[in-house]
Amino acid sequence: MNEEELSQFRARVRSHAIANDRDAPLRSQVQEMIDNVRDIRNGGGSRKRSLFVIGESGSGKSFSLQQLFATLPEFQPYNDEHARRIRPAISVEAPRPCGIVDLCNAVLEELKLPQNHNMKPAFARELLSTILREHGVVYLHVDEAQHLLRHPTERAIRTMQDQLKVLVQTREWPLHVIFSGVDDLDLLLGTDDYQLGNRSHVRRFGELTWPGDRAVLEHIVREIACEQCGLKLSEEMVKDDIYGRIWVAGLKAFGTSIETVQEASFMAVKNDHAVLTSAHFARYYERHYACLPADNVFTATPYADIDPRKARADIASRMTKKRR
Repeated sequence: MNEEELSQFRARVRSHAIANDRDAPLRSQVQEMIDNVRDIRNGGGSRKRSLFVIGESGSGKSFSLQQLFATLPEFQPYNDEHARRIRPAISVEAPRPCGIVDLCNAVLEELKLPQNHNMKPAFARELLSTILREHGVVYLHVDEAQHLLRHPTERAIRTMQDQLKVLVQTREWPLHVIFSGVDDLDLLLGTDDYQLGNRSHVRRFGELTWPGDRAVLEHIVREIACEQCGLKLSEEMVKDDIYGRIWVAGLKAFGTSIETVQEASFMAVKNDHAVLTSAHFARYYERHYACLPADNVFTATPYADIDPRKARADIASRMTKKRR
């Protein structure tokens, strides 16, 4: 393959969804939101109009949501009776830090409307509700929603809870909001009065476990390397040991483990190798983390205690010694 063909190939593989046991429960909870929109319009909906999707970076939550949004008919754009293009579902990324004014401006930007960074919070909250209603937005997805916690104090959390609570209890419009973010996002649900928690459902995207999720890791390897990339697996690639190493290299996360297998497979394909080996993983790991040879998860013995996030700890140690 030439470079353009390789680029298209990588894009196709990266966009392929790997099924997992969290997709069905997530789909079910989003479907409940869709059902509740219908119930509200019929005069008897639930007050639970928020869904919090919580998981650390690389857990796969954002990709799962994107794939889900793309397949739900209720989330697709359409033309109304006045030939206006309506987007019933939009996604925005919360800037850091993010107050209600920042969130309002993120929505304005997504809808290609003029922004106003000098608004007062109360005005921004009202404007946000009005804009979403006037543009037919029924489902708002806020990614990186942990940035809504500008300060982790009880008072700051309660203030943001109050603003979000008003947003999702608007009687004039059945707005539902999906918040996705890392574990810190759970702080928005956990105050004593549980005022936002009472109006929300939660879906957790946890870590993979070893050896409990060996079958999941094997499925990832076979679907990406064999089915998507057309590679064969070397004998060492069918051993438990390699899947444990992928688990460590992938930071115990579903999404990051997928990326690890993808990149090793791309390396094999680019070099016209028909068989995927641990050497492809070792090379990718070294290039990604710039680790010392003794700290490469795919060649070290033992490997289970290696933390990829500390792959360059020797550099930090040398810098500390120089400062002394």
